Amino acid sequence: MREKILKIATIGLVILVGAGFFFTPSTDALSKEDLIKEAYQEMLDRDPFPVELSNNLENFLGYENLRSYLNQVSERRLAINLIYSDYLNRAPQQREYEFHIRTGNPANKIKKQLIDSEEREQALNILYENILNRLPQINEVDFLNRSRVRLSLQEWTLLNSDERVITMNDLASQNLGRDAYQYERILFNDTSVSETSSGDYSFGSEVEEYYQQEEQKSNSVYYVDDDNWGSVEDGTPDNPYHRIYRALEEVPKWSTIIVREGEYREGSRGVPVGVDVFGEGADKTKLYMELNAYSRSTISNIHFKGESVRLSLGKTPIVKNCVVSFSEYDGIDYYGNGTPVIVNNTIVGNESGLSFYQNSKPIVFNNIIAVNDQDIP
Repeated sequence: MREKILKIATIGLVILVGAGFFFTPSTDALSKEDLIKEAYQEMLDRDPFPVELSNNLENFLGYENLRSYLNQVSERRLAINLIYSDYLNRAPQQREYEFHIRTGNPANKIKKQLIDSEEREQALNILYENILNRLPQINEVDFLNRSRVRLSLQEWTLLNSDERVITMNDLASQNLGRDAYQYERILFNDTSVSETSSGDYSFGSEVEEYYQQEEQKSNSVYYVDDDNWGSVEDGTPDNPYHRIYRALEEVPKWSTIIVREGEYREGSRGVPVGVDVFGEGADKTKLYMELNAYSRSTISNIHFKGESVRLSLGKTPIVKNCVVSFSEYDGIDYYGNGTPVIVNNTIVGNESGLSFYQNSKPIVFNNIIAVNDQDIP
């Protein structure tokens, strides 16, 4: 009879477990140390520090009392704030703070409420649209919610995914017939390239806009040639501008100026936003003059002899494939809070090779920087 009762009880337990019923062990079954850790996890979403554990072991007033105390400390608000940031990408409202503290909701319960909310779905939609230019698939949402993946972690994963590279390559190919350059991929993942917004990376719509603007530049080309002494200067291949400054003053935004082979001495000149200045090669186009470039301007294929390239205030000026030599000042310098790109240049014989001021985040690679008084101060 006893064996039969035990058998029935065992079968009943299997049925309950199989049906998805789980029993939460009573806190009475936990050790004092486990109870302290449980209270910290529920209220502050972390384990206690060793000194906290030691103090609570010495002065333990019970699980519920400790839990109630932790629910009122200032760190409890910080813990709730981090959970909202992790799962909804925003701070909680005051009424949400008050609700969770009044009810003493444990961290895992708050996480589940947020994960099950429509707002979580909207946050994931925005994240995927911003980075991959598409909405997440149902199976992706299910996995992320089931695994309780933080938005910040998924953001990092998407930014470093193969699909992000493919998205950038597709947008570059649609507009320019090429893949995204390496420095462009770094730039897009490092900062916003939009002149009207800011952020730690470029949204898909910003990347698309960037390549549309680059396409405009490739279709709006003007020429400068110091050998043109004719009466007509309109920037066309047959009637190029005689001086660089004329081109800089007259060409529209999202244009490219090609400076033909020659030597140019025109003092210091500013390059407007959205205008590129290309030489025909650093061995052919030689400037004994300073250029000062701003946002979304690229300077390329030019030899600056005894002069500097200055990048001022703009978010994303680019200098590539240039030679900068024997300036009495900096070879290339940048003043601002943006992300200048310095790629594939030779910078030699200057007082300083590269100098960056204020809170800039430069992207610098594949340069030869040598024989300057200071290569990078």
